Amino acid sequence: MKVRFEPDGADRGNPPNHRVRLEPIGEEIDCAEGETILDAAFRHGYSLVHGCREGQCSACKCFLIEGEAALKPYSSFALSDTEHASGYSLMCRAMPESDLVVELLHYDRDSYRLEFAIRDGVAVVEAVEALTPDISRLVLRAEDFAFVPGQYVDLHVPGGEGARRSFSMAGVPGDGRLEFLIKRYPGGRLSGMLGDAVRPGTELGFTGPYGALRLRGGERPIVIVGAGTGLAPLLSLLRQLAAEGCARPVRFFYGARDASDLILVEEIEALGARLADFRFETVLSSRDGRHLQDAVNACLAAGEMTDPDAYVCGPPAMVEAVEEVLVGRHRLDAQRFFADRFTASAGAGADGDGGATAGAGAGAVGTAPADERQFEWYRPHRRRATLYEDVTIDTQPSIHRHLTRGWPLHFEDGRGTWNDASTALKCSDWFEFRDPGEQWERPFYQRGAAVEVEIESAIRSAIEEGLLADCTPEWLEFLRAFLQIPAYVEHGLWFALATVARDCLSDSVATCVCLQAAMKQRSAQALVLYAMDLEEHGCGGFPIEAAKRSFLTEPEWQPTRRYLERLAATPDWGEVIIAANLCLEPILGTLIRRELGTRAAAASGDTVTAVLARAATQEWEWVRAWSTELCRFLLADPLHGAANRARLGAWIEDWMPEATEAAAALAPVAARVPGGIDGARAIERVREYAAAMLAEAGLPELGEVAGRAAVPEAGVPAQRVRRERPRRAAPSAAAGATAAAAGAAAAAAASAPPGAAATNGAPPSGTYDYVGIVMAKSAEGDAVADVLRRREGIEVIDQPAFWEIRAMDRMVIPYDEVSDELGYPIDAYSIQHEMTTHYGRMVAGDDALMLFSDPTEAMGHLMS
Repeated sequence: MKVRFEPDGADRGNPPNHRVRLEPIGEEIDCAEGETILDAAFRHGYSLVHGCREGQCSACKCFLIEGEAALKPYSSFALSDTEHASGYSLMCRAMPESDLVVELLHYDRDSYRLEFAIRDGVAVVEAVEALTPDISRLVLRAEDFAFVPGQYVDLHVPGGEGARRSFSMAGVPGDGRLEFLIKRYPGGRLSGMLGDAVRPGTELGFTGPYGALRLRGGERPIVIVGAGTGLAPLLSLLRQLAAEGCARPVRFFYGARDASDLILVEEIEALGARLADFRFETVLSSRDGRHLQDAVNACLAAGEMTDPDAYVCGPPAMVEAVEEVLVGRHRLDAQRFFADRFTASAGAGADGDGGATAGAGAGAVGTAPADERQFEWYRPHRRRATLYEDVTIDTQPSIHRHLTRGWPLHFEDGRGTWNDASTALKCSDWFEFRDPGEQWERPFYQRGAAVEVEIESAIRSAIEEGLLADCTPEWLEFLRAFLQIPAYVEHGLWFALATVARDCLSDSVATCVCLQAAMKQRSAQALVLYAMDLEEHGCGGFPIEAAKRSFLTEPEWQPTRRYLERLAATPDWGEVIIAANLCLEPILGTLIRRELGTRAAAASGDTVTAVLARAATQEWEWVRAWSTELCRFLLADPLHGAANRARLGAWIEDWMPEATEAAAALAPVAARVPGGIDGARAIERVREYAAAMLAEAGLPELGEVAGRAAVPEAGVPAQRVRRERPRRAAPSAAAGATAAAAGAAAAAAASAPPGAAATNGAPPSGTYDYVGIVMAKSAEGDAVADVLRRREGIEVIDQPAFWEIRAMDRMVIPYDEVSDELGYPIDAYSIQHEMTTHYGRMVAGDDALMLFSDPTEAMGHLMS
């Protein structure tokens, strides 16, 4: 098998047509010279999964089993070099050079044949009507052209030398008209011509119909959700429902920023009046202070309908937010979520167009809709498989999934490659679990290398600037006695996790456990290496033998040692994860990393130890995320959720008291920190942290087990829940730095231990609290607010003239997500330009703008 790259327009001679066999459907087509597999399939009446048709979205990815093919130019995002070399290809770019056997990776078993053949045609413009200042209705006269409601066509750009733009039809077939809703962009290749070069009487060429978005039969209720020109295919579906006199319950949600952006509302209401059970709701973010996903959630949460078919179309961010509500929160079968993501064509605003559908196979860059994506091996978490899913899911053999694929069934000694009894937890399909952090080997090693560079930089800087010599003798003495002992704790966790990783029942779970074990080993080694650096640069001896002796014999460490030894002897891999990640790490690990690491080092002026503690904390935050997600995943299992809740509860009630005992035993260590740490208050804080993490994991009823009287609200991230505080008044746009300072001081004072006092408004040393920003209500400010309100633990307050956004301890504003929301690039300067004030230490990175309440953490980012 061979795959060769070839530029557009290359002369390949005149070879005969080649046969292409499509597996696993077992059908053949012929492909002409210079014709792509996808175009040949269209010509033969096949509707294969596709997206952008430009080699940029990967929706048409396939595997070449036999034969040779040349490739037109494509994006490495859609097809990596490794995939290319391994035999993967893109049907929209691949031109056969011999007979081929192609394995379709994604296809719809029920509708891979076109109902209407794709053909070229010429239509006459009948009307161009402005519906809003930037949206027009284009009506074409095209006799004898058939399509299915929900499909789209390519319109040929007049004088565009073959340029095309893709738009969904808003009408229904049979009346000889094609109706489109088009967002106009200045300089748009086609939209910019509306009313000028494209006017009544103009002839327009078109090609189609494309796309597989269409109504599904059955008796399920229907939810329709649209925004902007994403209304077009949904209006086509609604017209079909009205014409058929549909008796199924239908709920239609249509969103915009304000009323001036709404279109065709009266027509929607008139069509709905012809249905037996119809409700229409407009959602205006500027008026209602909420978004489409909120309205959909309220509808399902109220029991207005259950288990609906969902048809969603609009900007990608909106579609994903609605999908998260329907599939993630209300457990809708992802195969009943049918979506098109509408985007502007590449180059919109310069020579692009709006209204293109990037999901039904349009000419804009995007992903395939859910109804076009039927994975044979696994179902992606989103509409398109991520790189994490591609390299992680279904790489581990399982009798339940791979037996017929020729995987080995046992080792030579008779042991099986899996054992469902390896844990008392039960799951309908372990392979459905996804790590929310999407961690796998490459980013793991990249992150590990970055951590090492960060630590090395901190040590080198401290040496060059003489900071190590500035550490007090008392602090160095504390480090000499304490620093390397946690390495044995990390090593114990490594041993337990590495032992059980082999038994995990899916690769997505096993990858998390394996990488966590590797992180524990790295952390243990980093502590020992740091002690050697201190010893080398004149800070006295740091004998590892003394640390080992302390861990094995000193009374304050014996509860921890007993815990780790019991953990290593526990055979159930699920129990090991819960005992390590929901019991020991939140309490003892947080006590060591945060209280005896970051806080104590910062109070003693030690910038390097704090960097090590922060690196370990960042790794722990990933562990916290996947561990709580795993719990929620198990609790939501339709068959085993109740049994899993009982099992998880029994384990936590068994292990948590021992974890709390291990942390409480370290109170004498806290008392030895120079300057003093309130050991009792530190234990209280980590217990609160553990209780909040249990709530986040879907087990709020177990908060009492962590020793906390009040249980936090479920779903609130653990690291942001401590105790109730008075609400801080929002600073006005004119308040400037004064409000920022006052807000920071008030927040810090609120987080101080009982009885602590601030001097002259300054926060007491070692306490951290809120960070926040105030953004103008501009396009950029709205985008930042929309992105951050989707993050757990971030509060977005809609004030009359600005957005107030705040979070506990840290806030990250990623440029790429805000840019995607806006539709054009944005950077730190652009965000700060719309920011009237902020509180917290701000760091402008290459990928994100960050705010930290902890100055040591901010310093670490600046140093790295």
